Amino acid sequence: MTGSKNDLIKYRLAQAWETLDDAKILADNEKWNSYEYAGTANENRV
Repeated sequence: MTGSKNDLIKYRLAQAWETLDDAKILADNEKWNSYEYAGTANENRV
């Protein structure tokens, strides 16, 4: 494994913040799942 444990923690925290930002965008747009937000929702789903 390259890098230190501290580097891994920083990376995982950065990923978590990015995920949180994405979730906030979805919520602000009242899109309750990323599948729908991506514009790939199946219009014919049951």
